[in-house]
Amino acid sequence: MASRRDFVAGGIALAASAVMPFEAAPALSAGSSRSLAKVHDLELVVVVDRALAAAAPFASEAAARGHHVLSFEDDAGALWMNELEPRLRAGPLAIAGLTGAAAAFCFETLTRSYRGHALARAEHASLTVASLAPLLAAATQAEAALPPFAHVARAPHTAPAFLTWLIETRN
Repeated sequence: MASRRDFVAGGIALAASAVMPFEAAPALSAGSSRSLAKVHDLELVVVVDRALAAAAPFASEAAARGHHVLSFEDDAGALWMNELEPRLRAGPLAIAGLTGAAAAFCFETLTRSYRGHALARAEHASLTVASLAPLLAAATQAEAALPPFAHVARAPHTAPAFLTWLIETRN
């Protein structure tokens, strides 16, 4: 029997596919071929979900590299409203994250109002250690990103444990 969470995830996937079909993905990711310096021209904020085991090492690496780290646990709504959206209103921003698939979907969707687009996205299985460095390096490759929202359309048993992602906005 499908749970309420399965029903909501399926509805989100259906709505996302109506907004941007997966066939449009190559056009989106082809535009992501840019130098790593382009990401560094923008302030990079790193967002982590503390509920994930891989969050602490990822946040430590980001802080050691001098990036501002913001964290939340399970619900990113307050973080978006109180931290990220005011920064985006002030100007373009790059946002890297380590979150679950649902939060990644939300950040990708919410940043579209600020001309946001995913430069890179990587899936990780449970107990995987994720690093910020490969994520930033992947942003320089033309085909770095997965199709938009593909992680939401999956059956729960094939969904990744968490994602790392990088979004760039252009106000």
